[in-house]
Amino acid sequence: MNVLIVDDEPVIRRGMRELVDWEGSGFRLVGEAEDGEEALRRMGEERVELLVTDLLMPRMDGLELIRRAREADPELGIVVLSCLDDFAWVKEAMKLGAKDYIHKPAMEPEGLIAVLSEVRAQVAQAREAGRRARLGEEEAAANRHNRLAGEITLALTGGTWSERLERELFSAGPLASLLFYSPPGFPACPSLAAIPAPAGEGESVWTAGFALPAGALWAAGAGAGVRLYPDLADTSEHARFQAGCRQAEALIREYLGFAGVSRVDWRQAGGFVGLGPRIASAAGLSQAASGHREQLRRRFYRAGAERLEALEPPAGPRGAEAPLPLDAKTRCLRAAASGNAEGVRDSLRDFLGRVAADEPHPAALLPFARELAELGFSLSAAGRPELAEAAELHLAELGRVADAAGFGRWLEQAGALWTGAPGGLVAEASRNPFVRRATAFMLAHYAEPIDTAAIADHVRLSRAYLSDLYRKETGETLSETLLGIRIREAENRLAAGSKVYEAAAAVGIPDARVFAKAFKKMTGRTPKAFAERPRR
Repeated sequence: MNVLIVDDEPVIRRGMRELVDWEGSGFRLVGEAEDGEEALRRMGEERVELLVTDLLMPRMDGLELIRRAREADPELGIVVLSCLDDFAWVKEAMKLGAKDYIHKPAMEPEGLIAVLSEVRAQVAQAREAGRRARLGEEEAAANRHNRLAGEITLALTGGTWSERLERELFSAGPLASLLFYSPPGFPACPSLAAIPAPAGEGESVWTAGFALPAGALWAAGAGAGVRLYPDLADTSEHARFQAGCRQAEALIREYLGFAGVSRVDWRQAGGFVGLGPRIASAAGLSQAASGHREQLRRRFYRAGAERLEALEPPAGPRGAEAPLPLDAKTRCLRAAASGNAEGVRDSLRDFLGRVAADEPHPAALLPFARELAELGFSLSAAGRPELAEAAELHLAELGRVADAAGFGRWLEQAGALWTGAPGGLVAEASRNPFVRRATAFMLAHYAEPIDTAAIADHVRLSRAYLSDLYRKETGETLSETLLGIRIREAENRLAAGSKVYEAAAAVGIPDARVFAKAFKKMTGRTPKAFAERPRR
């Protein structure tokens, strides 16, 4: 236990320092001070658990020191040093929280250690009792939070609002709400329990967090939840929105800092905070939840918008009830079953065009597209083990889709894999599991800026060993196979009418000059000449 001695008499301090076996008695003497001001400064520099202080000192006496020290640490152990004629001071010190006192004239090392040991036991007991009390309070608060979150979510998914629930939520007045969306790959926050509540000066504010109704989330690993907090001051809507922005920014900074995440990276990946309306009743809360779900839909289709936005109603017929392109899905599967690559591309273009026009909610769209991809792979994977492995990897990538542009790329790549995978691979007949895994990874990720290091990391072999193994098995290097996949898929896209820069970006080579050079090296013609060649 760390001990600080405070006395204006150097001889007292020296005697206590030199005559007592601090370490042998289980104490650590962290310092000395000659008055209360110096003691408080020392206590700010190093943790003190037991304060031994004189009462009559210049500048700041012992009583004022005890008052301030107890404010900073209510569980601090305090022993006062007194003379025979200052009992009134000792009595006041005991009222302020001192645990015991020692008369200086009668002080001996053994007696001092006995008193300090007794106080140490009292402090340990008090700290343990305080810890248990805090745990109980935290547990009670968490139970109340979880109960309310469950009741709110249940009411929003078709249940009824009880008078008790509404009274408990709105007893202190209207509420406001914030939607936090954490993109795939970042810490999920479905109930936002880790995010602190905004509070006024010196005031603790209760908030409730709840998940959106079932189906509102669309990606594994993503998290979205709504946080309720006391409504801001009744000012103009613009001022209220600006104040909400500042509070939301403070909340997300604290949450991400706690999770060890850069706020800049979080925002660039699509994370955002949606500001909700003023809520005065349970009916308003239901409307807010619907509006926040609409914010998630708009975010999916308009990823470049501001990261913090006000609540708006759904735009026209678009939204959660927008139709899904069932007929385009059927045509696509028929084309995949017959190995008709052009038919697959045409039906997928129609599929994505309908999605762009109607903007169905991603909570419905992504499961629908996953089912389409699974069926397409099942129709295409017979006798092609490398495609089965690539399909598993590609389906897992749906969990990383955060916006409509990424969804379009994911679906188009699935179609390319169904129809023979880009390139008639020399590695597909290999029985070596590492070669097949490397091939599957390239098939699933060729549209991304992967390199041989990323392939080796996925296979969990060193790059040098995998490169040598792959070349012996296939006669090609990893880089040659990856480039072959990319260029043959680019040929498919150019043949289907894509512009050169579109085809380059779609196959993981966004630099048009690098793409054109690689394309000509492999095919003997420029991408433009290939696209303009006579069609049969």
